[in-house]
Amino acid sequence: MSHQLTKTSFTQGVCKRLVRVNIRLLIVLVLISLFVSACENTVSHTSVTLDSNAVYAVYRKSPSDEYRVIAHNNNRYSLKTVTFTVEKKTSPYTMLFVCPSNRGNNPHEIYIYYATAEEMNIVDFKCRRADEDIIEKPVYGKVSGVSVANSQDNIGEIARVALSNEVSLDAHEAYALIVKSGQRDAVAYKGKQSVSGLVVDKPETFYIERGKALALTTDPQVIDVDFNGGEIGVYVSEFGSEPSSVTVQGLNEGERLTSTLGFLSEKKTYLELKASEAQSFSFTEVPLTVADEDVKLEESNFHPGEGHELIVTAHDSNDDEARKYTEIFTVSKDKIHNIALPSTMSNSPAATLINLGDLQEIIVSWNSYLNSGFTTGLYRWQFEGLAAPHQEGEAPDIEVNNVKWVVYVTPGWLKQIGGTKNSYALKLPTDFELNLKDDVGDPIYAWRKEWAFRASTVVNWELSAFSMSEEARANDIVEYLLNRKFDKSFSFTQANIRNSIQP
Repeated sequence: MSHQLTKTSFTQGVCKRLVRVNIRLLIVLVLISLFVSACENTVSHTSVTLDSNAVYAVYRKSPSDEYRVIAHNNNRYSLKTVTFTVEKKTSPYTMLFVCPSNRGNNPHEIYIYYATAEEMNIVDFKCRRADEDIIEKPVYGKVSGVSVANSQDNIGEIARVALSNEVSLDAHEAYALIVKSGQRDAVAYKGKQSVSGLVVDKPETFYIERGKALALTTDPQVIDVDFNGGEIGVYVSEFGSEPSSVTVQGLNEGERLTSTLGFLSEKKTYLELKASEAQSFSFTEVPLTVADEDVKLEESNFHPGEGHELIVTAHDSNDDEARKYTEIFTVSKDKIHNIALPSTMSNSPAATLINLGDLQEIIVSWNSYLNSGFTTGLYRWQFEGLAAPHQEGEAPDIEVNNVKWVVYVTPGWLKQIGGTKNSYALKLPTDFELNLKDDVGDPIYAWRKEWAFRASTVVNWELSAFSMSEEARANDIVEYLLNRKFDKSFSFTQANIRNSIQP
């Protein structure tokens, strides 16, 4: 009996130990499974998101992948958002957006992105209406709180008023502008002016009224500017007494220098504060405040996406923009902006045209661009020429004569595709329609021949190299170039070279 109990106890103990071992093994296997799954998710969750209203848009995740449809025949310009995943953050992807023109004197516009998620993981691309299709309207109003000089011994005041990023004007008692309809900010400043007309180069009072709705009609609209303040939604403040300075270095002999410093509001009204052709000048920042954790300000007077815009440009002997420095910032109190113009592009790219029937393919090669103190993070090719003839039996309503391609390329994409450390090459095909299919698997043929370049014709090109401060990525540069939007302070440089490709 005791022997049987001992044997049973032994068996039960072994079984319990086996159960515990199996449980441990099961736990280990579950943990391994979770670890592997996490690794897989890390890879598969490197994503790229795009927002677009393009008429025709495609993307592909890798050079071996087929193009996938985002939009085709999107003639109502409906906004679409697409997020796709790539194998890893350095995987090269391609996007293409088409904005066809419906005017013979405006070119079709094709935008192409060659990038990696590490450099550009968000793209906000919108086709824009032609300027002549946007309703413009007269806007006028009184300007109050500005005293006028009335004798040789008296210094009066003058105001500068802006309601768009295109036009601003000086005024005393009233102003009148032609402005595109939509949401606008009314921005202004006033400063001293002598009776002889000499403007004292120092703004004194800042004015902003945000979010003024301009109706979609051609009817005149009244917007008054009152520097006395007191109205709801109006912000008036005095400029400070601590100016900042700008010093520009690196201007080459024979170049002409221009600099502009202004305030860009949330609704993209631009108010110029300073214009100069000197290599040194000073300016005073707009008197808006930013949230300060130490001071515990209740609210920032700066709104998201607004701040100062400083642009310094070196023009070559043809008065073309050869080199440019751009800096976006909010505050600049008693700060020295030491600006070094970027290096000149010394080596001209090689460009070739290859006829493929009545279309032509473009092949370009160029050396990497180096700019001391900055990282070159983006190249932009622009090509302009005659549009190819339309396909037989598919004549457009309006014959458009020209086409323009804007091609953004990042160094990470070039590295993955096969470029060397110091030289790159890029072949642009005649179309971007390779076995496209819709959601149910039927073929789509929406790419049009007239979006490509006509065989045996000249193509003009421009190559720009963008180098950026460590706060910025290619994402930020493209967003600013396309939409003049920014959400942080950063700076970048741009060097250009241009020529034409002969057939």
